[in-house]
Amino acid sequence: MLSDISSLSHSHTTDTIMENVTEKMTIATEVSNVWNFLISADCFNACFPSIQMYYKDLKIGETIYFISDSPNQRTVDCAILCDLEPQKKLGYWYVKDHKTHRLKLTFELLPSLANSTLLTLKGENFIDETERCHSQNAWKAMLIAIKHFLEQNTQL
Repeated sequence: MLSDISSLSHSHTTDTIMENVTEKMTIATEVSNVWNFLISADCFNACFPSIQMYYKDLKIGETIYFISDSPNQRTVDCAILCDLEPQKKLGYWYVKDHKTHRLKLTFELLPSLANSTLLTLKGENFIDETERCHSQNAWKAMLIAIKHFLEQNTQL
């Protein structure tokens, strides 16, 4: 079956060299289905029921909200859309709950063999190694969930 491939590249910050994170996943569905998943709050929310995605308009500079509720706390992360190339690239600056530091996340989609899609997620601008490792682990799990969701729901 299809598998994920992980790789690392380097980025320079002001004080230290911080590794970027690049995660890749081949998904057995067409690019249009993967793209629709990435931009559809309904699909995202169905795949990740503990997090609700919301936005008013999908255009550069607009904010996408990711809201999660735990028994004692509501967390609201947001993402400012900075790259939007339909069915090719989606990028945003991600801000965790009430923090000022921004991570750059970019999703790139490439057609692959047999109507599959290579989905690449790149993360940049990590504040430290702890944040980089946490993000990398979370994104691996997220890509696996997206893959399973899309391969089971082929009509998006």
